[in-house]
Amino acid sequence: MPLTVRLDPETEQLVDRTARLQGKTKSEVVREALKEYCARTAERQKTPYELAEDLIGSAEGGPPDLSQNVRKYVLEHLKRGKRNPR
Repeated sequence: MPLTVRLDPETEQLVDRTARLQGKTKSEVVREALKEYCARTAERQKTPYELAEDLIGSAEGGPPDLSQNVRKYVLEHLKRGKRNPR
């Protein structure tokens, strides 16, 4: 799909030089740069869950139903008198 982009002289020189150094066309350099930029932008738009997805469920120990019964375990903890010594 054709797309016209107006570049300032400095950016045009950078694209031209990069294309020559890599043996690519200016279009290839611009496509790769846009693809990388868009991928980085999409990465920053991830939800907190998506960012921590590989960590969720990776902790060992503790009750297996902690996430569903937090209140129960906190109350048990408080009843036993185990408070943070700070």
